[in-house]
Amino acid sequence: MHLFCTCALSFSLLMASPLVSASVSNSFKDCHQFFYMQTPPAGMKGTNLRRVCQKYADKQRYATLYDSSRRLPLYSAYIFKKSDGKRRIDTPWMYEPQLVSDDESGNMRALPLTEDTPPLIEDSQAVLEDYTDAVEYRRGPLNPDLHQSQPDDKSSTYTLTNVVPLFTNFLDASWNPYLDIIRRRLNNFCHGTSFMVTGVTVSGGTLKRDNKDRLAIPKHLWLAYCCPRFDHNSPYEVRFMFPSYGGYALNEQTDHSVVEVPLKTLEIFLKSQSDIDSDPTIFYKGCVPENSFRKKRDPTTIETRSILSAAHRNISDGKLSVSNSYQTDIKAILTMASWAKTILLVSIITSGVRGRVEKELSPECRQFLYMGTPPTGLEHHSLRFICQRYNKKPRYMTLYNTADHIPVYSAYTFKRSDGDKCADVPWMYEPQLSTSSGTDEMQPFPRGYMHMNFEDAQAVLDDYTNAILYERGTLNPDGHQEDPDDKASTYTLTNVVPMVPDFNVRVWNEQEHIIRKRLNNYCRGTAYIVTGITTSGKMIRRENMNRVAVPAYLWSAYCCIDYDHNAPYDERYKFPSFAHYGLNEEDNEVVEISVQKLKEFLRKTTFVGQNFQIFVGDCVPPGSRNTLYLRDLSSIRESSQHHFLCLLLTMMIMIPTSEKCALPLVAVLATLTCVLLQGAQAGVVGDFNHVERCKDSLYMGTPPRGYLSNSFTKICQRYEDKPRYVTLYDTHKHIPIYSAYTFKKSDGEKKVDFPWMFEPQLASEKSSSNMEPFPQSSSMHMNFEDTQAVLEDYADVVQYERGQLNPDEHQSDPLDKASTYSLTNVVPQIREFNMGPWAEHQDLIRKRLNNYCRGKAYVVTGVTTSGHTIRRNNLDRVAVPEYMWSAYCCTEFDQNAPYFVRYKFPVFAAYGMNDRVNNHMVEVPLKNLEKFLKGRMDVDKNFQIFYSDCVPDN
Repeated sequence: MHLFCTCALSFSLLMASPLVSASVSNSFKDCHQFFYMQTPPAGMKGTNLRRVCQKYADKQRYATLYDSSRRLPLYSAYIFKKSDGKRRIDTPWMYEPQLVSDDESGNMRALPLTEDTPPLIEDSQAVLEDYTDAVEYRRGPLNPDLHQSQPDDKSSTYTLTNVVPLFTNFLDASWNPYLDIIRRRLNNFCHGTSFMVTGVTVSGGTLKRDNKDRLAIPKHLWLAYCCPRFDHNSPYEVRFMFPSYGGYALNEQTDHSVVEVPLKTLEIFLKSQSDIDSDPTIFYKGCVPENSFRKKRDPTTIETRSILSAAHRNISDGKLSVSNSYQTDIKAILTMASWAKTILLVSIITSGVRGRVEKELSPECRQFLYMGTPPTGLEHHSLRFICQRYNKKPRYMTLYNTADHIPVYSAYTFKRSDGDKCADVPWMYEPQLSTSSGTDEMQPFPRGYMHMNFEDAQAVLDDYTNAILYERGTLNPDGHQEDPDDKASTYTLTNVVPMVPDFNVRVWNEQEHIIRKRLNNYCRGTAYIVTGITTSGKMIRRENMNRVAVPAYLWSAYCCIDYDHNAPYDERYKFPSFAHYGLNEEDNEVVEISVQKLKEFLRKTTFVGQNFQIFVGDCVPPGSRNTLYLRDLSSIRESSQHHFLCLLLTMMIMIPTSEKCALPLVAVLATLTCVLLQGAQAGVVGDFNHVERCKDSLYMGTPPRGYLSNSFTKICQRYEDKPRYVTLYDTHKHIPIYSAYTFKKSDGEKKVDFPWMFEPQLASEKSSSNMEPFPQSSSMHMNFEDTQAVLEDYADVVQYERGQLNPDEHQSDPLDKASTYSLTNVVPQIREFNMGPWAEHQDLIRKRLNNYCRGKAYVVTGVTTSGHTIRRNNLDRVAVPEYMWSAYCCTEFDQNAPYFVRYKFPVFAAYGMNDRVNNHMVEVPLKNLEKFLKGRMDVDKNFQIFYSDCVPDN
């Protein structure tokens, strides 16, 4: 009767309503997300292995490989969640009924509240009674609750299918402290998903009950983690433990120190155990991400530092040790390279990163401020200026709050950048914030309790260990710097604030990229940036003390007075200055506003004086206030009432005014706006045989001949219903092959008030024949970017400028100048070449033709290519010229010109390499240029630039 009742109880328990559900099968297909690259460990042996997808509250939590014959898990695989280390104490122990029955609806349930566990349960798995008399052992979870953050995730770890018997002394003295070390390490330095596997080896020892072997006792406990996206700026003694590392320990009363080893070493160790297959693998391909082979700053130095730090940490640490073979290797390295260690330590102390705390800013640090003036209206006794220096050179400046342990703002100059991050520099601190007599060198964080010597005045890495709701966010981001040393200098905690991860990654970092691309693309001079915070009293606490203030808002503003006035309307109004701010919370967005409005916002949300100002004069250069009108032109041009607006603006000229300057200003603006609204007309043509097809732009109406490619398209560039010049365009390489135009005597001034344009007929013959300004939405560019270059192609190419083949300096009429601002007339030129030899040559030709050409001068400017391209979204987008060349033909010239000029008429030419260094221009006769180009272009033997080589008939 008793047996019948027990069986009935077991059946009723199996049929009870589910609290936690799990699935047992021969594979982990239902919970593969807990394994790196969805691949479980291989090589584990057992006689009756069951794969358990642990579920709680109808959600999968982790995966366990369970040995039913030994009644213990061989490993549990889970995803680490940033945690404060607190344990869950109100969850009952649970069991897995599916190990009893193959019923697919089986549920992990709390163990029954009876003195005797039903035999159907205890035959297949461990039960609480197994631990009753095992006084030396405690239940040790493989997936520990302190590695989880959510209450339900913590609760799901309290199942006996996740538990092994561990010696109490080993658990308390070695394993639990090690789990906390891993928790702190991953909290602080793992920025992405961390995959964990914790397992056991067994040797034959068992726990007995009623003289029967009940469950196996682990011989070793081991753990490994895999975090492909980690903080590459972590201290050297930590960085070598990423992206993967492991540890193991002997489950004994004594001699149970945890040994931390590389993943491969752990796998070799497991291979030596009798219950492990010959080739065990814990993580797919050793947790080596595919993009890990990136360029490093100094691999040899970095590796040496890492090994030395590892040796110093592991050999001297009382709790952690190193395997004998690994220790032998390290000692050998230390013996063979003791001089390297000495030099390394000296370099860290004497010539690493320099920072200087100042009461008044020095001239060398004012270079990072517009007009050399810091933001005004921020005064407090706890604020300190820091001139951040790296390798004896100032990099940027920071206003630091020593009471809140947070920077108020960092001010820096933007450098054109591709957005890559610096990876091999450790986080640093500022010694001078602690003592006026200390070194002025910003240094990498030391090990251990040395942080206590300076943590009173600044944040330290330990402040972020348990701050699981925040990440370290830099005010001066390395993505806004190009030089490796400039990037490295941003990794100091005096430039860091705590940011909510969702806001930091999804919102703020994205806005930093937007600003980077905007300044890359349209800022021609120096861009000054100030990025700061506001606070509201919220703090990160450590050891019951307020440690680091948490920003309520982040804000940033830039000032670039020398910018591209031909930028699209939706970008142009954001110059010379603009700003943005965002709430440091989840599910928030950035608000872009003017610098003036940001000032007003900050006066309402933070403690600043009435004289608060970010940039001198709000970054409005003298004489530029009329350009503010252009900020409204984009909305005007979008109106469908174009002709009405033109009429309205023209009528404004007749409005009486008391201001003498208002009348001409309105007239100019009305004319300018009407020109913009009329648009520019261009056409894709089959030939250049008619006046309306730009024939007059070519000497004798004949274009260059001999090109063999069929992918070239002829464009008659038209503006205001008038042909201006011709272009031969390569729709595959998205680049003009040449532009041919007639030179107009000019003073060399540039046109500044027209946007960059594109050619819609390259996308479709049915499109408008108007050359049009780029639409405001970059997504609309996708409609025509298959056949031509777009502005986004130049956003991340920091080494190139948009170089015109027909330059506006060679035109005099404003409309002729405006027509040159089409990307079908533009090629990517190396910045040093564009602003140096090429610009000088264009000006030289302008002056020569101004002075000595008496009639019409025909100019053809073109390129050669060699296969190098600008790439975007992993696609080849725009061919980069190898050489630039230009030739002119002026048959009616000044025969009395000096001899050194006269021989360069009626025709002459030049070419230059599109390079940073070897880029001088070479002037040659036309025939020499044609011979040079035949060897570098796909042309036939009859290649000719000018009809009859510009030799007049008479």
